[in-house]
Amino acid sequence: MVFRFLSKLKSYCRNKRYPEGSIAEGYLAEECMTFCSRYLDVETRLNRPSRNAGLNDPNLDKTYLFQSYGEPIGKVEIVELDDRSWIQAHRYVLFHHDALEQLRNEYKQILRSHPRSRRLQHREINRLFAESFHEWLSQTVWSGNIVNDEVKWLSKVRIE
Repeated sequence: MVFRFLSKLKSYCRNKRYPEGSIAEGYLAEECMTFCSRYLDVETRLNRPSRNAGLNDPNLDKTYLFQSYGEPIGKVEIVELDDRSWIQAHRYVLFHHDALEQLRNEYKQILRSHPRSRRLQHREINRLFAESFHEWLSQTVWSGNIVNDEVKWLSKVRIE
């Protein structure tokens, strides 16, 4: 802790001929910025809004599937995905969306309890799960066992 503080003080040194004066000046400037940001409502680098402003907006929860969202930096580029990339993106959503966690666990239990897969190793069961979960989910949802609209929408496969 002491070494970090000394390193911070050393970074304030701008004039090597008078290091004590420049360190004191840098420390005083830092303290003034802290005071202004806390008590005077002046925007400084300490209380500046982040690049991903708007994360506290309650409407964002309705538009994003995951909590890792932000604003793009730079030019926005529209990309057309090929069929393989669509499948990979769809599987990523199926494997990571919170609403499907119970269904993923249920299907893994089905795979483990199947007589054919009892002699399979854990790695092979995971491979089988990755290859066939989307098909099982689609069959389960459209057979009428699930009434959640969000899960129905997630189970759809892109058809052209």
